[in-house]
Amino acid sequence: MSVKSQQDGAAPFAIGVFKAIRNPAHHMTGDWHPVTAFEFLGSLSTLARWVTTWHVDRYVRPAPPLTFTSEQSAAIASFI
Repeated sequence: MSVKSQQDGAAPFAIGVFKAIRNPAHHMTGDWHPVTAFEFLGSLSTLARWVTTWHVDRYVRPAPPLTFTSEQSAAIASFI
C-alpha cells in the first residue's frame, strides 16, 4: 500500500471516527459501554500510528516567471 493511498483513505476514516465519537459523547448521558469505548480508542490508535509513520515533504510553490512589458523593462533598466 502506498502512502498516498493510505492518506486518501485515512482522511475520511478520521472524519468518521471523530463524528462517531463526538456526536454520541455530546448528545448522550451516562457512560459508554466499555467495549464501545475500547473500539473507539483502537480506531484513534490506528489513525495515530498511520500519521506518525508518514514522512511529510513540504511543498513550496515556485515563484511565477517574471515577464515585463517593454515599458517596464525600460523603467527597470533606468534604475540599474
